[in-house]
Amino acid sequence: MKSLARSFLTIILLCLIATSLEARKVAYVIGNNRYQHSKSLSNAGNDAADVGGVLRQSGFITISLRDATQAQISSGLREFSRKAHNSDVCIFYFAGHGFEVGAKNYLVPVDGLLQEPSSSTAGPLAASTPERHVDFPKACHQ
Repeated sequence: MKSLARSFLTIILLCLIATSLEARKVAYVIGNNRYQHSKSLSNAGNDAADVGGVLRQSGFITISLRDATQAQISSGLREFSRKAHNSDVCIFYFAGHGFEVGAKNYLVPVDGLLQEPSSSTAGPLAASTPERHVDFPKACHQ
């Protein structure tokens, strides 16, 4: 897990080097550890906190959630969409449980059920207007 977080941070730093300091940068970072209906994770929240910290220090407007429910993720997504609308760079990072059904990936909120798309959040998330968009879901597929 730690090497994956380090790899992600390296990618972020490379993106930042390629991005103007004046660029409007927005990030949405979620780290879910404490699941109500499935096995808890031990490092997802810490990984997300580390990533969020680097992004904030790099000038990103960062929306961070930890142990987020479906309602909290949806609310944060609406805020992220508003802020991302006029941004130059958007980053989405999710650490937690996830699964795939068909060709769709699902990110599981802490109150969701594994393998139940109706209780999960479909991904990847996409902003409509930024010139650059980066998704980094780090989901533990079940």
